[in-house]
Amino acid sequence: MTGADLRAPRMNHVRYIALTLVLASAAPARADDWLSAGFDALHQRVTTERVGSGFEPGWSLTLASPYAISSPAAADGVLVMGARDGVVRAFAAGTGKLLWQFATGDTVQASPAIKDGRVFVSSLDGKLYALHLADGTLAWQRELGGLEYASPTVVGDSLLVPHGFPGRTLLKLDAKTGDTLWETSPDLLMQFSNSSPVSDGAQVFMAVNEGQLHSFDFATGNHLWSYQTDGIVNATGPLLANGRVYLFPGGASGKLHAVDAATGRSAAGWPVDVPAAEIDVTGTRIDRDFATSSLTINGSLLTFDLRVDDAVDGDGDGAVDQYLLRESVVAMSPTDGHLIWQSANGRKLIASANDLPSFWLCP
Repeated sequence: MTGADLRAPRMNHVRYIALTLVLASAAPARADDWLSAGFDALHQRVTTERVGSGFEPGWSLTLASPYAISSPAAADGVLVMGARDGVVRAFAAGTGKLLWQFATGDTVQASPAIKDGRVFVSSLDGKLYALHLADGTLAWQRELGGLEYASPTVVGDSLLVPHGFPGRTLLKLDAKTGDTLWETSPDLLMQFSNSSPVSDGAQVFMAVNEGQLHSFDFATGNHLWSYQTDGIVNATGPLLANGRVYLFPGGASGKLHAVDAATGRSAAGWPVDVPAAEIDVTGTRIDRDFATSSLTINGSLLTFDLRVDDAVDGDGDGAVDQYLLRESVVAMSPTDGHLIWQSANGRKLIASANDLPSFWLCP
């Protein structure tokens, strides 16, 4: 996939978004706070909270808005999300009642993050907004000047914000004021980043388009190491666990990477191939692309949703005339990368590339 393709992704046009909050059935139960798309700065996407036997939807609603890929964040009984109409909306977590909304200047595809009563959200209008969680009023805003797809990461009293296209930097901002604490050199990164960074408070790890993974010193912003994958990296973020940075860059690559956080070198035996079934239709496979959700780790399971798109020549004339899309939920070992289980999650056969769900998205 070329740089031009990445900078101007095609978007399919689904007209409505349905939002469901799942709660335990006993009133007035409410889920624990989930402060960002990755749950915490490590982006392991795991909470110790468990539901009982009564696992039923508490409420659902449909918004007359284009579809969203912005994951909700929740704190203090308020659930916040963005959508492609550029509006950030807040709902009562217990009832789904709309509490407030704030219109940015363009599409919001990044997921919000919440810290100390403020919501931080990026927009494709090139700005980062800090909103008061209580009423949605503006606390401050920063002009970043790029296409801000990446979700901000909260680390202590700081925000880590990748500079979207055409920018090629990572910024550390003061969460209270929006002031810049440091910014990386614009000559360092090969490409822009749509991926949310992770941090353990000592190092910062950020993936950028064209397949690079970088490490920076959290305190100073000094560059520590770079690692080159064989994929593209789009919205999928890295995950930090067990002293390793895990990343599935996707694109033409079906490899899952585990990189030593201290040295920036591949862990022994890595990267590993993620299983993808051969085509199950008549024809010859011409091309294959991979997309994945961001990774989740829970003990001995490294899990993710995988989408594999096969371009197939069905009539033998050498040209692609059908596209086979398949999804599965995959669990692999974070230690050595062997497959633990894989479960089919969807299949579709289409005739036109124009009908492909674009931007390499998974549900």
